[in-house]
Amino acid sequence: MDSTMRDGVVDAAARYLYGYLEATEDLDALCLRSSSEMRGIAADAVARCIERFDGDFRASAPRSWSVRGRPARTVVTTMGAVTYRRTLYSDEYGRNRYPADELLGIPRRARFSSDAFLWILRRVSTVSFRRAAADFEALSGVRVSAMCVWRMVQREGGLIREAAASAPPGTVSQDRVFVESDGIFLALQSPGRRAEAIDRFLYEQGRSKRSFEMKCGAVYAGKAAVGKRAVRGNVSLVATCGGRDEFWGAVRGAIGADYAVGDIAEIRAASDGGGWCRDHGLEGVGTAAVTATLDSFHVMQAIWRAFPEGRGRDWLVSLALRRRPEALADACARMLPRVRGPRRERVRALERYVRGGADLIRNAGNLGTMEATNAYVWAKRMKSFGCSWSRRGAESMALLLCRTCAGKPPVPQPKDAFFDEGQLRRERAAVARRGAEAARRTTSGSGWEPPRGRYVLEKAPGRYLPNSFVGVFVR
Repeated sequence: MDSTMRDGVVDAAARYLYGYLEATEDLDALCLRSSSEMRGIAADAVARCIERFDGDFRASAPRSWSVRGRPARTVVTTMGAVTYRRTLYSDEYGRNRYPADELLGIPRRARFSSDAFLWILRRVSTVSFRRAAADFEALSGVRVSAMCVWRMVQREGGLIREAAASAPPGTVSQDRVFVESDGIFLALQSPGRRAEAIDRFLYEQGRSKRSFEMKCGAVYAGKAAVGKRAVRGNVSLVATCGGRDEFWGAVRGAIGADYAVGDIAEIRAASDGGGWCRDHGLEGVGTAAVTATLDSFHVMQAIWRAFPEGRGRDWLVSLALRRRPEALADACARMLPRVRGPRRERVRALERYVRGGADLIRNAGNLGTMEATNAYVWAKRMKSFGCSWSRRGAESMALLLCRTCAGKPPVPQPKDAFFDEGQLRRERAAVARRGAEAARRTTSGSGWEPPRGRYVLEKAPGRYLPNSFVGVFVR
């Protein structure tokens, strides 16, 4: 913007607000008033800019297009609700067109613009749905319900899945890639849980305790020392509420989207050693060899559970760190006769766990970051507010957190665009096909029998009415 024009806008705004300052003599009141007033002025200015842009297009519109009206539309933005009128055209194929929306990239049939959509998604990744709706109202002055925010999260989940399915192959060359996986349990919604909420305390005591496991994973290139911390490089996060095949398919997709698969020589996969975590589905990633390891956190947790104190625990920890699973299991077997009480079963469970995952402990490396990832990425947002989730809703929120916590922006809403050559060819073929369908009439033994009456031919099934049929009458 030209500085002279900007100074003129500032002077006009100052003259507009100065009377309020003289009346109140309060800076805080002036700031609040100017915030709301300037927000409305900005929304009106945007609306007039769109209408002016639409008027400029009218002079260069194709001659085969006909004007059908100027309907109004309201789009919610971060500066407020923008209401504008744009011209509705009917193109040569009978298709309704809004050139202003298409050229400016305004999403089709969307109530929220892309900037408001992305702002709410970034906010809801750290606060509850009600708080995100209240914060957006404070920012834009537009009242939004918590359910509307929830639908945006579900919409974003679908967009992330579509983006992952169409992602181009990765180009990062890496000879070794690390994958960690673990599950997190979330409260499962039940249809009648709200009907029981007569009193908050009674509701919490009487509600069902059902839960389900969400499968989570992290893919990264390695670790580097940054000060006193070890930081993972090129992190991608994966989460799904589906089965084993769906999870490992998502992990393979995350690897293929970031890395040149042909350059990967080894994939080191760490897990807790049980169920779907241990049964890795990474064999189809190029020619990379998969090395399965046991997450050291779970080994230490089992040792501390069986031996809460004493020098024997330090000895067992040293055996685990030196990757000697057989010696660790034998030590537990020797200590078992001297253990009494409930701890005896915990020691026996430790021995079984170590013997069953001996090969994984032997391959263990410097991994073990998945528990912290679960806590700070998913559990912090999805378990700290005391809410329960549906499987579809939990996965949508988890996918949003995967992108935001990995430093990737949310996927914006798809925008309208003018036809390309391929779309034009498909439209011409559709017109010819529907025109042939519209011309068909019932037949009898003596040949074609025209319909009785005098009326305009009905258009073919679908959205398009070929121009050659308009105004044709039959007897």
